[in-house]
Amino acid sequence: MLLLLFQVQIHFTIILEIQTDGNRVIQVVTLYRSPNSSIDNSIKMCSFIDLICNRAGYKLFLGDFNFPNINWNTWNTTGSTESKFIDTLRKNFLQQHVNTPARARGFTTPHLLDLIITDDSFVENIDYAAPLGKSDHSILHIFCNLKPVKYQFCDKVAFLRGTTKDCVTNCN
Repeated sequence: MLLLLFQVQIHFTIILEIQTDGNRVIQVVTLYRSPNSSIDNSIKMCSFIDLICNRAGYKLFLGDFNFPNINWNTWNTTGSTESKFIDTLRKNFLQQHVNTPARARGFTTPHLLDLIITDDSFVENIDYAAPLGKSDHSILHIFCNLKPVKYQFCDKVAFLRGTTKDCVTNCN
């Protein structure tokens, strides 16, 4: 497993590269896009997705994208930022797999904000579980038909007490 860092300024992103038994890698990318995200940050996120899609291997993007105005049944929206995001997914031949809202709070309308996006059909099933603690987001348990190569793992790293450099050093 390899932790990758890129020179793209997007907040709250982690990338893992995992070797599969088919001698291919899977790029696992977690993203968080704030509901108050600027247009510039949303454009950078789309450019970042383009960058990852140009790398070899399977792609798995996970996260809270905070695009409540996208209708995922039709892949349509009225917002320009959302349209740019949909165009990015289409241009990279990506699929969005979540079809049930995974975020609800009180009496508000549930939203489909948490997304699982891939470049291939390796997601077999998604189970929705109750949120952890006081979170208003369901837990999404993803079943994939990819088999990672087993490695001997490195020591655990306390991310809050170390630096990103320490993390990369310990995971290589």
